[in-house]
Formats: sequence, C-alpha cells, structure tokens
Amino acid sequence: MARGAEPGAIGNGAPLIALMQGQIPSRAVYSQVGTVSKVCEAISLAITLASHKIGSLPAGYNERAAEAIDTLDRLLKDRKFYNENLHIFNAVVTGQEDYLLGFNYQGKIGLSIELIQSLPTNLLAQYIFHEAIPEKGLVTGRADHRNVYQIMQTAIFGAEDVQRLKMGLRSIVNEKSGTTWPDPKGLPAEKRVLMLISGGESAGVNNYFAYLARKLAAKGYSLELVRFGLDGLVKAPAEFDGARVWVDWNKAEKIKDMPGAAEGTARVKLDDKKHPEYMANALSNLKTHCKTLVMIGGNDHLGEAGKISNKLKEEGIEMVVIALPKTIDRDTRVYPIGASSAGRSAN
Repeated sequence: MARGAEPGAIGNGAPLIALMQGQIPSRAVYSQVGTVSKVCEAISLAITLASHKIGSLPAGYNERAAEAIDTLDRLLKDRKFYNENLHIFNAVVTGQEDYLLGFNYQGKIGLSIELIQSLPTNLLAQYIFHEAIPEKGLVTGRADHRNVYQIMQTAIFGAEDVQRLKMGLRSIVNEKSGTTWPDPKGLPAEKRVLMLISGGESAGVNNYFAYLARKLAAKGYSLELVRFGLDGLVKAPAEFDGARVWVDWNKAEKIKDMPGAAEGTARVKLDDKKHPEYMANALSNLKTHCKTLVMIGGNDHLGEAGKISNKLKEEGIEMVVIALPKTIDRDTRVYPIGASSAGRSAN
C-alpha cells in the first residue's frame, strides 16, 4: 500500500517500488522455535475465526475468504509449501514514508520479523489472513483489495481490532524511523503549525491535512487545524484553545479519506469597519500559538491571508504565512486543491 500503514502490502516509497520490481528482501535470521511457533499459532487462529464467520459474509466474498483459508491451511500443514511461500524478512524502514513491513507478491506472503515480534497473536492472525486473500489488487490494483478487506474485516475480526492493527503497524514504522508525533502543548511556537480552510469545501482537503501532518511529524513539528476556518482564528484569545484540533496519527487516519473539511469552514471576512476586533484577535492568537500559518481558500480568502500577512509585517511579528489555492472550477494556472484532486479520484 502506498499510503499510510494499513493492512495489505505494507509499504511506501522506495522499498515498495523495489518490491514491485521483483526485488524481494532478504530472509531474516531468526529464532526458529519462537518465531515459527507464533506464526503457526496466528495462522491457526486466523483459520478458526475465518471459518467460523465465513457464512456471514456477503455473496461473492465468501469465495475469496475460502481461498485465503485454503492457503493458510496449506501453510500450516505442508512444510514445503510453508518454506517456499512464507517469506520472513527484516523490515525495511528508512523513514516515516519509506518502509516495507509485509507483502503478498506473486503468491509469496511476506511477514517482517518486527511484525511477528511486536503484534499480539490475534492482530498477527488478522494481518496474515489479509495477506492470504487472493492477489487481486494487493500490489497491482490496491483499491479492489482494500474494498474487499473493508467488507470482510467487521464480519471476521471486528472494527476495533482492525483499528488496533493499524495503530500497531504505525507504531512499528514510527519506532524504526525514530519518529514521534509531537504534542503541540510541549512544543515552542516555532515548531507549531496552524492550518485552516475558508470558503467552500472541496475534494482533497482532508487528505492534504493528513499528508501534511505526517510530513511535519517526521521533522518534529505539530499540525493543528483551526475549527471553522477564519471564524475560529478570530475568536477572543480566551476561547482560542477550544478552536484548535491537533492532528495526531489517529486523527490523520480518521480524516484522510473523509469528504468535506474535517473541522469545518466559514466565509468570515476580516472587515475592520464591521468587526475591528477580528484582526486584533487573529494576530494575538497567531503570535501566541505558532510561527507558521497555512490557509487554504479561493480568490477571496487567499486575499484574507494577504491581509493577515501584511498586518503581521506592520506589527513586526515574525510569521510565515502560506496560502494554498482551492477551487472546484479548475480555473487556476497553478495546481489547486479541489478540482485536480476530484479529477484524480474520478480517474
């Protein structure tokens, strides 16, 4: 999988590309007794759970589950098949977005030694079953496999354990890459980024929030979303704590595929005549809580970003203000969030 640590071909960046080019990583040197015993226990548990729940799957999906069960049964009972088709390797993690933890590639199932050691048996069973689902989309057509798994997961393993597996996988990546998700409460303003969207909602916004949060976390920065855009930013300083939402790993996973804007938007304008307190509040909140502001908007609200930037300069407040274009009309010469994102999703 090329995005996030999810069940499936768990990889991203260069290691995943290498796998797709047929460069299967070297087998691990591991303790035969402990490792094999845990893997076999997990395989057995996966077979038991899937066999028990297969009748509750929608028509068509039970055939895919039955094939996975057959594969796992052979791994458990046929030592030659096990040796030839189960590939235990040392995880490749060179960064938060460059890793390979497991795979199903050309009939071979790969489990990294870190997965086996870190995951409890019930989560390892879930992961192994997922890898055993017939190879329709694991590497070559990701969407098919993800859809199949989403339908199977609740019936066989339950949504809570699926979420626990995702968290476990991300923990392995973070630990191996030395990455943590810094809590903004413990960071200086220089390491805190505030982000908001103003104007109408559009495709791709939440995915960009999640993407940027991961990139910033890898460099020791935090990302906070301002609820309801400019309407949140111009709140009185005493109320601003309730207008910010930290995008940690759980939040990023939750919102990345959601439509709309996760924390809302608004069409507020910085009108000095009608609301002279708006600009003063915005400057006070920014000065206290960050050194970087990212605003997403169309023509009108990128103009509001310009007003904020100019006023910060007038007041001698050091601040980076980044304005990102957003439109559903595809009427810009630069790459916008919205029209281009929707077009890629449709394709």
